Amino acid sequence: MATWRCRASKKEEWAEVEGADVNDTAWSFANDLGLMVHTYGPMVDQEGLHCSLKFGVVEVEGEGPLIVRAYVYGITRRGGVRPDARTMRKKLEAIAKAVGWTRDLELLIAPWDNEETYEQACERERKEREERGKKREREKEKEREHPTGSERA
Repeated sequence: MATWRCRASKKEEWAEVEGADVNDTAWSFANDLGLMVHTYGPMVDQEGLHCSLKFGVVEVEGEGPLIVRAYVYGITRRGGVRPDARTMRKKLEAIAKAVGWTRDLELLIAPWDNEETYEQACERERKEREERGKKREREKEKEREHPTGSERA
């Protein structure tokens, strides 16, 4: 893991963030601070799964502003009326403007190079959950070995 300095905008203070690479760091920073606020969807991803996309912008020192995105999957209720193609196009144009995207609009929602597949994301999440569980167990064990507060004799 390496450390980069990130911020939400030029007016914000820099924060040091760890990540596997610059893209992972920017994504983690945006996700942790809730910076991915522009949502596009519903849509079908490259693997045929229904999802929405959330977008945000993070400035990484030495890299400049980076557009980050997250696929959002989950249980949804069926029903209602889907927006027409014109409405979806306007929504995509608004997101592109908000995040500073100047290339072809369709590339904003197309798969990006080195992007995780759904299966890779599930495996990463499983490992992270496992690691959080191990960390909680270590903290509980430490507390049992060294009690604090009124329990101490």
